[in-house]
Amino acid sequence: MKKIISTSLKLWFALTLVTACSSDKENLLLGNWKATQLTENGEAISMDLREVQFTFDEQGRYQFQSTLNYREAGFYRQNNNLLYTTDTLNSKKEQQAVKILKLDEEVLELGMEDNGKKLVLLLEKVGIQE
Repeated sequence: MKKIISTSLKLWFALTLVTACSSDKENLLLGNWKATQLTENGEAISMDLREVQFTFDEQGRYQFQSTLNYREAGFYRQNNNLLYTTDTLNSKKEQQAVKILKLDEEVLELGMEDNGKKLVLLLEKVGIQE
């Protein structure tokens, strides 16, 4: 009986630790992010990234704006190293996924593929969404 209780407590502790770490990683995503670099197959792409930015809030909503007045907004969710977004502004409303290559208090690095080309978008945190 003691062994069962001990094993149950260890399992509960492990699950709590995993859940807490996952929640912390999701909280890192919250806020405003501005693009600083875009690479294609490891080579920097020369373009004005000042307009490229994301905002993620605690209610699971996101906003994205890019060059040429392109905008998205809708819902997001994070599952391990994948970021899923569903744009509700545009008519398609399809879910998209990108890889989170790096996420900490200051840097968000997203990886994706477009027609066989590997793209990496590097963003810096500029504030926390309140």
